[in-house]
Amino acid sequence: MKVLGEEQTLYQFDLILAQFEGVNLTLTALKIYYLEHINSKISALLIWM
Repeated sequence: MKVLGEEQTLYQFDLILAQFEGVNLTLTALKIYYLEHINSKISALLIWM
């Protein structure tokens, strides 16, 4: 079993945190895109009413 040094362990932990932050940003962007898409569809429907 490989034993990692404290510095390498912290580096790997930072990488994991960065990946989670990236996923959160991606999910936020997708939610915004989806809401804007729905908003444009609703606006288009209201124009035709």
